[in-house]
Amino acid sequence: MYSITGTLNMADMAMLLAAHKNSPNVFIAVSMLIIAFGIKMALFPLHGWQPDAYTYAHPAAAPLIAGLMSKAPALAMLRYMFYIIGADSPYVAKALTVIGFLGACGIILGSVMANAQRDFRRMLAYSSVAQIGYIAVGLSLGNAYGIIAAVFHILIHAFMKSSLFMVIGAVRYRYDEVLISKLGGLNKHMPLTTVTLVIAALSMVGIPPTGGFFSKWYLVLGSMQAGGVGYFYIAVIILSSLLNAIYFFRV
Repeated sequence: MYSITGTLNMADMAMLLAAHKNSPNVFIAVSMLIIAFGIKMALFPLHGWQPDAYTYAHPAAAPLIAGLMSKAPALAMLRYMFYIIGADSPYVAKALTVIGFLGACGIILGSVMANAQRDFRRMLAYSSVAQIGYIAVGLSLGNAYGIIAAVFHILIHAFMKSSLFMVIGAVRYRYDEVLISKLGGLNKHMPLTTVTLVIAALSMVGIPPTGGFFSKWYLVLGSMQAGGVGYFYIAVIILSSLLNAIYFFRV
């Protein structure tokens, strides 16, 4: 991008790139941005580092890592694709289609893998892969509802997932336990922690009136507005929400 524009100022770059929408260098830049931000976001199939990183992070650091680290590159991707290169670039249009497909795959894979976990932390890690998929699908839609859903889910998920990692951090601090099968009776010994867990879990599933419901609702509206592949995304969102319900209600 610097070779095309001669600047690293993003505002100037956006203005100068307008005349180079079809440049091969833009294609290379968009491809590299998907890979770079995809790795940092843990976008499927570039998420391999995330489950171990989230699982074995220090309990005090895990809420910050889960709540913030994957969200910053998601916002950066939004900024680069829409405000610097521009959605009217043919390469960005194709890139958004790829991002949406990868996001949908991540939603299903993350939800299925989360159901298979015994360690609460690892369950949350794979759940994050699915949640990043929601953000990716929202960005890929490219319409107002999709962008609202993506940005809103970035904010909501930061609170939801940070809260859940704080919950398991508190349980580990008090009882040195992280296995889901060992959490029975937690409501009697840690009532405030249990209430936090319930609220965050309901939001992750998307039960109204929690924040997770509204981000998914806007995502469905954006998918309906997009038509075509949007109906596939709606089916993925519904299936994922059911899978979310299974593993969180099990907890």
